[in-house]
Amino acid sequence: MARTVRSAPLAAALALVVLAAVLVGGWWWSADSRADVRGPLASALASAPADTTVLGFTDWERVRAVGVDDAGARDLLTRSTLADLGDAVPQALGWSTDDVRWEAFVQDQSAGVLVVAPGSSLGWGRLERGLRAAGFTDEGDGAWSAEPSALARQGLGEQFAAVRLLPRQGLLVAAAEPGPVEEVVAAATGREPALASVRQAADTAQALAGNDTVLLQAGDLGCRGAAVPDDAAAQAGAAQAAAGRLQPYDFSGRALLDRGGDGDDAQTATFAMTFDRVAVAREQAGVRLRLSTGPFIGRTGRLEDELRDPAASVDQATLALSFSRSAEGTVLMLGSGPLLPAAC
Repeated sequence: MARTVRSAPLAAALALVVLAAVLVGGWWWSADSRADVRGPLASALASAPADTTVLGFTDWERVRAVGVDDAGARDLLTRSTLADLGDAVPQALGWSTDDVRWEAFVQDQSAGVLVVAPGSSLGWGRLERGLRAAGFTDEGDGAWSAEPSALARQGLGEQFAAVRLLPRQGLLVAAAEPGPVEEVVAAATGREPALASVRQAADTAQALAGNDTVLLQAGDLGCRGAAVPDDAAAQAGAAQAAAGRLQPYDFSGRALLDRGGDGDDAQTATFAMTFDRVAVAREQAGVRLRLSTGPFIGRTGRLEDELRDPAASVDQATLALSFSRSAEGTVLMLGSGPLLPAAC
């Protein structure tokens, strides 16, 4: 019995050592392989500073899975900076959107930062070789810089003037100046609060997770973007008098999910809004559903010509409105243009 008593602590100690080795080894493997238990959109929020006002997101793995010839024509690449750059990135840096899991463009009141999550085929050595071949200077600690003239010659523009590679976080961060890059790096590495810590932003994003492309907007940016023009204000007022008054939200977003092919239900468009109270979200669900049919106020035709089969769901203070639409419909992911059900 005495032997058993003495061996139990030893066995427990050995078990703890083994467990620690497994945990450390597992953490190291995850960091090195860029595994992330969060979804792509949640990962993007975790890399954006808490004061981000606009976040545009493109899930390249999902876009590629749609298998369409022109994703841009289907409004799936409207939020993509890499798509805007065209062939400049592959020609200058040696990789393309085929090598990317997702990208986000993070904006505050003064600057915009590109955040790219490389796929498993795009190793850090390949990224570094591409930067070096394009004339970038290695500043150390994952930082790279390039002269504006060199960027202009290669069609990259100022967006890649300052670059940071973050292997542990699995991210490439680029902007016109080092300052905004470092703000994103601080959020992505946990040294400063990220947008994921802002409840309204996280709740809105949760309602849009799993889509191909997402736009998130803080404060009244979504309200202003969806507002009807002045010459349609009287018509909008009459519609609200019948359906109920629109209330402002704290955070909003919109997203598209593409199933490929043609037809009136090729895509699902979702608009999410987080209000200050649960009761307001529930009340606004009915109001906005009633405003989702009838004349397309601020445009020609009827709203159901573009957005059909409206449905609403409420989770706490977040309302999500979803519609079926064709892939050839109105461009929605710019975040601008009159759309009364998404306005305030």
